[in-house]
Amino acid sequence: MVLTDVQIHNKEMRELEALMDLVREAQEWGYDIHIYEMDDFDTLMDLDNNSAWDVARALHHGEFNPYHDYFEIDVYGHLYSYDEYGMLDHLRYLKDELKEFIESEA
Repeated sequence: MVLTDVQIHNKEMRELEALMDLVREAQEWGYDIHIYEMDDFDTLMDLDNNSAWDVARALHHGEFNPYHDYFEIDVYGHLYSYDEYGMLDHLRYLKDELKEFIESEA
């Protein structure tokens, strides 16, 4: 059976959501990863009491596109954004590390 482009996209988006659930679980256990949906950007920047200068610096030193779907704050406070497929690739790369962390903490 050959999958259509829509079926492939839907399958990949279900995988992405499952991986984002894994990220949230790892965060709850204290894993130092800061990946969020772009819809949360304003709230998170306000919660950290960031000045306009702080946000500009974080954007300058990272790779950020406000039209992407997800963003990550690295250990230096730099911002990186990902479209759905970029985030899927990134989380596939981190998947085993996240699972191992959760298992070691649980």
